[in-house]
Amino acid sequence: MRSKFEEEIARKYPELSYEQDKLIYTVPAKKRTYNPDWTVRDGVFIESKGKLDRETIEKMLLVKEQNPDKKIYILFQKGNNKVRRGSKTTYLEWAKKNGFEAACWQQTRGEIPKEWLIKDEN
Repeated sequence: MRSKFEEEIARKYPELSYEQDKLIYTVPAKKRTYNPDWTVRDGVFIESKGKLDRETIEKMLLVKEQNPDKKIYILFQKGNNKVRRGSKTTYLEWAKKNGFEAACWQQTRGEIPKEWLIKDEN
């Protein structure tokens, strides 16, 4: 029992089962907004990330899925960091696996990849 009140009910009604069943429910999604860090041009953005935590991973996957007409590049400060302690997957590997083009600020010597800044004529 979780409370004195529940204990009182259990004493008074011993024929009732306590927390025997589980009912499934879904929490309705909340509409959120995402502000990309940098706008390159209409529909093309760069997200600069120092740390890629679970919350950010979930957010970026949802944003990508729900905005398929947008191009989001990810520029990691340290792309070889692991996505979590004990993982073999780096930030750059995670990005590639999930369909994001990504680069590492350290590896690009502090530059945004030039191809990200060039307008694609296709």
